[in-house]
Amino acid sequence: MKKIVVATTLASVALLAEPYMPHFSEENTDAVIVAEQTTVNDITVSNVRSDFALGTHTAMASAQYINNGDVSILNIPVGYNITNNIGLEANIPFVQVKSDFADTQRGIGDISVGMNYHFGSYKSASGLHLTTLRYKSTSGDEEKGLGTGKAAYTLSHSFTKELGADFRGHALASYTFNDEEVLGDSYNVMLGASRPCLLNDKLRTNVKFAYFNMKENEYEMNGITTADVWLEWNTQSLLKNVPLGFGVKIPLVNEISSFGTTIDADKTVLFYLSAGSFFD
Repeated sequence: MKKIVVATTLASVALLAEPYMPHFSEENTDAVIVAEQTTVNDITVSNVRSDFALGTHTAMASAQYINNGDVSILNIPVGYNITNNIGLEANIPFVQVKSDFADTQRGIGDISVGMNYHFGSYKSASGLHLTTLRYKSTSGDEEKGLGTGKAAYTLSHSFTKELGADFRGHALASYTFNDEEVLGDSYNVMLGASRPCLLNDKLRTNVKFAYFNMKENEYEMNGITTADVWLEWNTQSLLKNVPLGFGVKIPLVNEISSFGTTIDADKTVLFYLSAGSFFD
């Protein structure tokens, strides 16, 4: 059985090739490695992006290392607030893909750029709102599995609000418009909450529940459904104005559908580390 791994901006999708899904079995493949890149991107950088959207800083630069065994990605998210309510952002990924069928591939992945509108604060009655329109380019080499070879657009909205003295609630919804020849459109919803860590008040513990669905493309292939728990620990107290984070994605559901057939795919744990800095 042939497996094609497409590593995009912050993750990868294992796409299925010859002959088609009914011939596919769990015994001879890793199946889907990670949900589509915009989902992982939004969830892993959601805390840093929200803190930056508070408008107290002009620029932001971060670095993230993400690994799930077969795919390692060093991603560089950067942001710039044009005004108190409008910001620009970009994600520049460097990708390494291991495969059972070819040599390890390395190179730049699909760069994405976006613009956002944000208002409010964690403690205000309405909370903090952040709406983003993002464009994913085709800079990653499709032949090496470093990109999809097709552009995509994602519209997302996130909400964060203080819930009492310790708890902070947050939510995210996004929709990605893909090229139907490669991937169907997808959507993602995430609900979560955080509080100071019980062991150390300099850390915040985040628990996030995310659901992702990518419909089958026009050839009735590559439908994906995932549900995951994300555990994350963040701090800005250890280094002033330098957000640090560590997270792990624990898969609950991982299904692939094609030609009317749905199977359970192997579940892969994902780890990520992040560090960043804000500039006035």
